[in-house]
Amino acid sequence: MSASDKNLIEEIEKNSYSDLFLTENEELIKELWNEGKNEESLFHILEIDTVHDLTKLKIAELLFLQKIHIPKQYYQSIAHSYASCLTLTSRENNNSVGLSGNSWGFLYEDDDAGVLGSRFFVFGEESMTALLKLLNEDAAIEYEGSKSAMIGNDYQYRVKDFAAFYISKIKNISITFYQDFDKRDAEIERLKGILEKE
Repeated sequence: MSASDKNLIEEIEKNSYSDLFLTENEELIKELWNEGKNEESLFHILEIDTVHDLTKLKIAELLFLQKIHIPKQYYQSIAHSYASCLTLTSRENNNSVGLSGNSWGFLYEDDDAGVLGSRFFVFGEESMTALLKLLNEDAAIEYEGSKSAMIGNDYQYRVKDFAAFYISKIKNISITFYQDFDKRDAEIERLKGILEKE
């Protein structure tokens, strides 16, 4: 890893997702992008196994923001980083990545995958390995904001509910959401069964 890569990683890591993408900090984004001069380094960092998944998610979001084409060879790895961050967003993991359910979508409410959840659709089939691993994750995701939190938290969405929603869209498989956890889990098991037969 070069010194410039290390410096760039440090700059990305010291700024939260919110600081970078929710507060519209244009100067900070410009600094990280550096008129495109950092593009090669950003792609190189995505290939480094020891870099935190949140850092990779922020890099991918920066590339999306700059409308940079991400080659398909990166899709599976980046999808894994997004899936990892979804799990780390949960209450049980103390939301160690500083994200919220809002960015992952309100799912069945308005058929919404959120800014981050919709990235799985970009990665398509390359997301499946990462998402399938989440179908047993019971950890709960919380929402922020007054009205948004009330709406989102009322559904008591778990990581597995997000994964099932994204998979259903990618695979074009209709699933029904139930407020009752037993019925919801049965629907997820039905989805697994359909996928196993493919």
